[in-house]
Amino acid sequence: MEAKGGGAGGEGEEEEEEEEEEEEEEEEEEEEEEEEEEEEEEEEEEEEEEEEEEEEEEEEEEEEEEEEEEEDEEEEEEEEEEEEEEEDEEEEEEEEEEEEEEVEE
Repeated sequence: MEAKGGGAGGEGEEEEEEEEEEEEEEEEEEEEEEEEEEEEEEEEEEEEEEEEEEEEEEEEEEEEEEEEEEEDEEEEEEEEEEEEEEEDEEEEEEEEEEEEEEVEE
């Protein structure tokens, strides 16, 4: 009887060990899952940051393009004004010449 009892006791210890091992495995799995989740979260955050940076860069580029366009427009306006002034001057000169010719006649 004692041998059987001892055997049963031994089996109980084995079961306990198995349970402990299972618990340890479960804990390890949980830890791994948590680590994976953390890594995923970090990756998502990094991706979001990258996207934000890209958006900011795009906005800056757009602003620069707009500024360049405005500068181009201003230059064009200045050129047009200069051309108009030149035309006005030419007209004045022509008028003066005509007046001089009339006076000479």
